Amino acid sequence: MSDGKVNFFRIQDLPNVELYQTNGVSRAVPRHVHSVFSDSVTTSGVRYHETRKGKYRVPPGAIQIVNIDEMHSSMPSDVPSTTRALRLLPEYLSSSLVEITGRRDGMILIRQPVIEDWDLAGRILNLQSILETSYSRLEKEVQLLAVFSQLYDRYCTEHNPSFRMGKE
Repeated sequence: MSDGKVNFFRIQDLPNVELYQTNGVSRAVPRHVHSVFSDSVTTSGVRYHETRKGKYRVPPGAIQIVNIDEMHSSMPSDVPSTTRALRLLPEYLSSSLVEITGRRDGMILIRQPVIEDWDLAGRILNLQSILETSYSRLEKEVQLLAVFSQLYDRYCTEHNPSFRMGKE
C-alpha cells in the first residue's frame, strides 16, 4: 500500500470475512454505522475512536472494536495511522456464537470500544496474515474461530436479538 491508502477485500473462500487495511491515513471519518462487526489493530500512529460510550485514544497495539449497527466515528492525531481490520458479517457471528456457546439465540456485543490486550492484538494480526496467505480453508476457519473465541471469552456481553435504535 502506498501512503494514505485504504485497501478492502474479501477472503475468497470465506465470504463472510473481510479485511480492511489503512496505511498512513490522517483523515477523519464522520459518524456512521455499518452492518458488520469490526476489530482493528493500530500498528502505527494514533487515532481517536468515538462511540456513544465516549471518545477513546487508540495507540499502536490497541484493538478498536465496532459492534454491528453501532454509531461511531474516527479522528486522526498529529501522526498518520496504519491499521489492519478484520470485519465479520452477521452470518459469521451467528454461526460462531453456536460454535462457541452452543446457543442459537442472542447477539454478540463487545463491551469495550478500545481494548489494550497485546496478546490478542498479536493473534488478530497473525490471523490476518493467515487469511491473506494460507491456501487452507480449514486453517483459516480454525484460526478465525480460535481468535474470535478468545475475544468472546475475555470481552463479550451477550444480549437479546432485539436491537434498540439510538437517537442518531
